Amino acid sequence: AASKAKKFSQDLQDKTIEAMFRGQPLFSSSASFSSNVKPFEIKADFLYPVPVKKDVRPEVTKIMVCPDAHHPYVDKRAWKTFLKACREVKPDILVIIGDFLDFLSVSAHPKNPSDNASFKQELAQGTRALDQISALGIKRVVFCEGNHCTRITRYIAANAPELYGLMDVKDLLKIKERGWEFVRYGEFIRIGKMSFSHDV
Repeated sequence: AASKAKKFSQDLQDKTIEAMFRGQPLFSSSASFSSNVKPFEIKADFLYPVPVKKDVRPEVTKIMVCPDAHHPYVDKRAWKTFLKACREVKPDILVIIGDFLDFLSVSAHPKNPSDNASFKQELAQGTRALDQISALGIKRVVFCEGNHCTRITRYIAANAPELYGLMDVKDLLKIKERGWEFVRYGEFIRIGKMSFSHDV
């Protein structure tokens, strides 16, 4: 009895696969039959083959993008919301798309030192924010350099050319030590079918 049931089951499976490829119903609307093997019984009324669903979903890579934050002038509520979203989404990759810090203190634009953060304060608050990202435990982080990040090198070039090349944002923010990838301003990185850059 067991061998007959196994053969019947195999025949049914073969018919199902054949019908699936042909796009036809497995039985006609008037079909009705039963096997001689009990308790295995099938009675069909316009029965279409239903493929067995397996958990074979394509692998999905979740990418989170952090746009221009301009620390320390970032909106505090927006920053907290961003961190919360990262904790909930748990991205595989985080792309900091540029201008993470503002560096107004070394900007060529007119400014009032009494109203704005000093370079030391900007660096301290920006570093603290990067530490918060590090604490998220995201497997891959890409830091894109923005035009505001290059204010440091431009300031040195204009005011202390002898020191040019000794200091840049990659070193100041310890990007390499964090185990992150660094993309120079004006360049881009391609992840899958997407390209990321601060400016195009």
